[in-house]
Amino acid sequence: MRPVVDAVVLAGGAGRRLGGVSKGEVELAGQRLMDHVLAATGAARQVVVVGEVPVPEGVLLTREEPPGGGPAAGVVAGLERLAAQPRPSADWVLLLACDLPGADEVVPELLAVLEEKVPGGASSSAAMPPGAAPPNVTPSDARPPGPNTQAVVAVDGDGRPQWLLGAYRRDALAAAADRLGDPQGRPLRALVGELGRIEVRPAPAAVEDVDTWSDHARWTDRLMREEHAMSTETPSSGASAPDGRAGHLPEEWRTWLTEVCAAFHLDPAQVDVRAVLDLTKEVAHGVDRPMAPVTAFVLGLALAKDPELSMTDGCERISAVVAAREGVQDAAQDDAKGTP
Repeated sequence: MRPVVDAVVLAGGAGRRLGGVSKGEVELAGQRLMDHVLAATGAARQVVVVGEVPVPEGVLLTREEPPGGGPAAGVVAGLERLAAQPRPSADWVLLLACDLPGADEVVPELLAVLEEKVPGGASSSAAMPPGAAPPNVTPSDARPPGPNTQAVVAVDGDGRPQWLLGAYRRDALAAAADRLGDPQGRPLRALVGELGRIEVRPAPAAVEDVDTWSDHARWTDRLMREEHAMSTETPSSGASAPDGRAGHLPEEWRTWLTEVCAAFHLDPAQVDVRAVLDLTKEVAHGVDRPMAPVTAFVLGLALAKDPELSMTDGCERISAVVAAREGVQDAAQDDAKGTP
């Protein structure tokens, strides 16, 4: 059985390198960064988000006091929120940052190591052959497991521990918080850096965060490539025709869309290229070619003005205007020909 865990997710600070936006609210491939990370907490019994961000039903929300106290203060606030719940806290706690879209790839590796390598890490675990080690854990990555192992932490491609991508003994975290004292403004390393840990090396790309719009563009391209690969691997029987989302576009188009959206801090997954192309084609034939890009611009203005307006509805409205125009023109031609 996998270990029983709770989870604390830090919603991030002001996102200054992202233009001051709330990190958790930034969209990536059609989902908020926060939702990408919450998807990685499926094994958790209780989940607490620390920050000012909307959360799904069933997810607890809290905030460090005063706000903006830094990640150590955020972790302490999350632990206190868990301790205040009627349900007892789990023995282990996942600590996650909201800007790690690859968390859903890494967390299962952490839990597998926790189950297989750490005594008491799970309620029960299968016996391992002598000298065996879980995938992605090497002698250079892991300290000898034992009762003093208090954390299982992912490291990046350069071997740096990613403190907010790890599983920690709850009692060890609580004791570390007591030793730290006032956590306001303290670095996370001051809270957890001295805990005995096993280090796990996931795929380096999975550990990369989204700290800048360049990071966002890189993650967007990766996710689009994965989507495209999945679509091309779909069996032909019953497969649907490719749509206009970015993952199904030619590589050159995909690259350009990623670059131009990054310039405006937009999510390429929101752009249905095929729908735009179909619309402009219809306008070019039904009205005049120069009006096709102008109409697409008008549609963009309309979508920005009315958040309730979907792209499909917008395209249908414009198509209706084109059809009405063609109907008037047909009627005028019929009158000119004397058609009854």
